[in-house]
Amino acid sequence: MKMMKTILAVLFYFCLDYVMREWLGFGSLGYWALSVPNFLLLVMLLKRNYQEHKQVH
Repeated sequence: MKMMKTILAVLFYFCLDYVMREWLGFGSLGYWALSVPNFLLLVMLLKRNYQEHKQVH
């Protein structure tokens, strides 16, 4: 179940990433300003899920 959530989070991140670049046409500065916090959020999610997963076993 946790793995599924992680996969969904990753897919959502890449979809958001794509939409911002392709549809909204952000320049590189705007793109990085939005991409970096999203990436950090994704890393935090992955770390939290991994720690919870380790505790279960």
